[in-house]
Amino acid sequence: MLLLTAAATLLLGAAHAPPAAAQDWRDIDVPRDPLPGHDWVLDWSVSDSFNYSDKSDWRFTRRWREGKPDGWLGPGATFFKAGNSFLVGGKLTIFGSRVPEARRGAPRNDHGFFTDRNTHTAYITSKKQLRPPLYTEVRMKASSTPLSSNFWLLSDDNETEIDVVEIYGDTDWFRRHPAHNAHFFKRGGNGDINRQGHHTTDRRWDNQYHRYGVFWQNDRYCEIFYDGDLVRQMWLPGQIPDPTGQYLNRSMRLIFDLEAHTWRKQAGVPSDADLADWGRNNMQVDWVRTYRSVGRRGR
Repeated sequence: MLLLTAAATLLLGAAHAPPAAAQDWRDIDVPRDPLPGHDWVLDWSVSDSFNYSDKSDWRFTRRWREGKPDGWLGPGATFFKAGNSFLVGGKLTIFGSRVPEARRGAPRNDHGFFTDRNTHTAYITSKKQLRPPLYTEVRMKASSTPLSSNFWLLSDDNETEIDVVEIYGDTDWFRRHPAHNAHFFKRGGNGDINRQGHHTTDRRWDNQYHRYGVFWQNDRYCEIFYDGDLVRQMWLPGQIPDPTGQYLNRSMRLIFDLEAHTWRKQAGVPSDADLADWGRNNMQVDWVRTYRSVGRRGR
């Protein structure tokens, strides 16, 4: 596969791009070729090894922001909080904790279930909005709790979404079936149009680091890769019809987060014990890398 050259780094990777030695992924090939006549060019503004000690570091603040730009607090029982993420040992860590009862707010109707916001987690998103063609990939370890550990992309108008991976870590079935999906949220009664898929294996995905990536080619096609293996091709509109014909035509931001979903809270999870167990209550992001497929003449 084609990898980054020094000249290409300067095109998309800001004047303060870290040196090549800081690339934790430097010996790992991109698992698919760029478009014909193109090279993969690393975009440093949405790539990070997290090899620094604090979120106040310029290497974090120039790439990432805490919380969704529109102030969304999270789905279901989730209550995003900046203090529920930190950097340590070259990892971005996001953890779950219990919200004090006085701060949970009144129960609200979430798809027919009533829930308050009883679980703090964190939401980290890119400052840059992305357009295809590109390949982006994270190396992360999922939480071993009923919280969903996620790497995904979302448009600012909340109409277009690509879920690269969603993993619940609390049961044998969920641990062995990481999910991937694309969503189109349409106004005027069409609702959430999606078709979820699961990658079925004999191994657990929550207790060690794995790579999860997406090749987003254009507004009608993308590919999902787990540990460098192609696990799904999304052909639109064949697999997921969109009556408006817009599909994946919006710019999107990268997101890392943990989520406490309402339908799982109905079963009493996550418990206080889940959230108090530091061996299980957090997801860890080792690195993220994003390559643009750039025409050779275009450089």
